[in-house]
Amino acid sequence: MRGTRQDPRTRMPVPRHGRARVVAATVLAIGLATSACSAPNSSASDEPREASDPQVQVVNWGVSAAPRSLDPAGGYDGASLLVNGQLLEGLTQVSADGTVEPRLAESWSEEATSIVLTLREGVTFWDGSPLTADDVVFSLSRYADAGAGSELAGSLTKVAGVRETGDLEVTLDLASPDPQLLSILGVMGIMSRAHAEAAGANLGTPDGLVMGTGPFEVQSYSPSTGVKTVRNDDYWGPAPTVQALNFEVVTDPDSLRLAIENGDIDGTFDVPIQNATTWDRSGDIHMTYADAPQNTILPLDTSRPPFDDVHARRAMAYLADREGLVESLFAGHGLVTDRSIVHPGLWTGLLDDGEIDDLYESLPSYAFDVEKAREELAKSATPDGFELDVVYATSASHLGSALQSIAQSAEEIGITINVVGVPYAEYFEKLRAKANPLAVVTVGADAPLPTTILETVVAPLDQDGNLNFANYDSPEMTDALVAFAAGQDTERVDAARTAVELLSEDMPYVPLFATDRPMALGAEVVYADADFSYWSGPFSCWSCRLKAAAE
Repeated sequence: MRGTRQDPRTRMPVPRHGRARVVAATVLAIGLATSACSAPNSSASDEPREASDPQVQVVNWGVSAAPRSLDPAGGYDGASLLVNGQLLEGLTQVSADGTVEPRLAESWSEEATSIVLTLREGVTFWDGSPLTADDVVFSLSRYADAGAGSELAGSLTKVAGVRETGDLEVTLDLASPDPQLLSILGVMGIMSRAHAEAAGANLGTPDGLVMGTGPFEVQSYSPSTGVKTVRNDDYWGPAPTVQALNFEVVTDPDSLRLAIENGDIDGTFDVPIQNATTWDRSGDIHMTYADAPQNTILPLDTSRPPFDDVHARRAMAYLADREGLVESLFAGHGLVTDRSIVHPGLWTGLLDDGEIDDLYESLPSYAFDVEKAREELAKSATPDGFELDVVYATSASHLGSALQSIAQSAEEIGITINVVGVPYAEYFEKLRAKANPLAVVTVGADAPLPTTILETVVAPLDQDGNLNFANYDSPEMTDALVAFAAGQDTERVDAARTAVELLSEDMPYVPLFATDRPMALGAEVVYADADFSYWSGPFSCWSCRLKAAAE
């Protein structure tokens, strides 16, 4: 089986067709067949609600943190992208079903080493100045500049140059094929060059702000309290019904839930999935969940003992009671993954459901089995066991609980795992430094393709700033990813299949589970006109779909 889940509440499908990023406090910023089971207590929020046509004067959207910057080059994280994607638009966008669609680019053509994009006519920035090819070249060139500290540069490593090749035409020259680039362009918000150069070092700050083409224009920004915006009445696309959209920082999840129940906050994506049951049981909150390709995994450092031995790695893979963890930690709002760190939903643009099932059935299963773990350990260079530390961010307590469960199972076969909670900054520093042979991280897809996460976690070790936490070095894997990027159709399927087979056999990363993406709405608004999915966020204008609830 590709994965199992207990399927509660309203659920939206995963995209039909991800680079990886660390989600929230533990996902790398850098969906999915389901099997239904019994659902927890539910409320009337299970029933779809109708939208009405009247204008909405203001929507207050709850966020657990404000953007670090309104300049995407300094804010490539979940909290920043959620807001910035409603202000600065990308050339493309990703629909709810994972299809790449036009946004500021109305069309494009692809060659092996170039992409030519034609921009929409008549698009203006908030100040009335026209969008030009020069603005696009300026924006993308900034984002690709690793030397200037751009956090987006790692997603543009295959872009060799950006050129203006017409009044409304831009050409991206590629050092090598990049099948994920069109999706990634959805989070590369285009800004006004004139405004950016005038703002200088203040660009993206409360003093300099940004100048975009998006449906909402920023009015004020505070790193502590949030962002206030008003509708762009000259927006080139369908006008949102919301007249003012405010992003209000509420750091405490219980306070956020109460604020939605009381009507002070209209909605949020920041529902702690480990507390989903409490939110589900609220009669005043309407919950929706989307299957999401954001997988929690255990990197095992293959370059040093004990995990330089494949049998020790496989032993670790058998020690996770995934089904118990998904049920106890997330009340079923997740997918058990015991065969691959690649979410099965990322294959749906390449294979049909039956073919996906066959692929995952062919991969070795590492379902919870202490005796199999013992047998693998006996074949390793450390048959009597070993002791090591693993750290997690205390802000992600559910990961601490998962690690404690694995540690208890490991103790039965002579492995001692010391689970240590630390502040997020310390956790992330240790993760990036590969300080311990065992780690935990949640990686989220940035494009709807099966190789997205692999491009990050098995990146070449000589690549600056690589996030290959397992120090996994496999020429066969490199060849497979190159073949995927250069290939078409069946060639891509074969290359991606080879990659996931290698990873499942070598087990440098232990797959644990994938958690759902939640959305909570109060009584006054609905999410209309499109399915809610993992891609509803920085990849599209999700705020354009907020409408007044029908009485």
